[in-house]
Amino acid sequence: MAKEKKAQIFAQGTIWSDVIESGITKYSSTIKPHHNVGGLPTRMNFELIEPFRELFKDQVRTLATYLKLPVSFVQRPVFPGPGFAIRVDGEVTREKIEIVRKSTEIIQEVMIQHRLNKNFMGFGIYINAKSSGVKGDMRFTNDYAIVVRVIETSNLLTANFSKKIFPYLEEISNRIIKETGTGKVVYDITNKPPSTIDWQ
Repeated sequence: MAKEKKAQIFAQGTIWSDVIESGITKYSSTIKPHHNVGGLPTRMNFELIEPFRELFKDQVRTLATYLKLPVSFVQRPVFPGPGFAIRVDGEVTREKIEIVRKSTEIIQEVMIQHRLNKNFMGFGIYINAKSSGVKGDMRFTNDYAIVVRVIETSNLLTANFSKKIFPYLEEISNRIIKETGTGKVVYDITNKPPSTIDWQ
């Protein structure tokens, strides 16, 4: 596509945590193999621009605030580079992606409603975990569950699972079950480290 359009510049939203976790600095190892920080060809036919490469996420947001960008833009949730597929356990299908998208939308709506969106990330993960459930007088078996992950972080290098979301987990669970058809919702209480933020 770049060659067809005769592109002269290639811009990436690389931030410093991407650089560190891609294992290309002197003191870091490869934590996130999906980053394209170290995966570009040595020789390219266009100029590479990474204006935020040496800034952490909170510094990028400070800069955006200084530039008077809309709050909705500045506080927009982080989206994984590989897309929602990284939050799907097993085979990736359109149906699973839609379930992840919808559950993530529900989580973020609740976070915004209760003003928990500043320096927070919240999303759903699809896992293949059969569980039984009851609807009316009927028993059923569901082939998947949704993991809710809500973390607090400023720089994305470290993160703690959110305890502030606890009062609203029932609301999130009820909506996810009703709106996606899942039979089970669980909450991830793992910090980074030892966990990564996303599921890979």
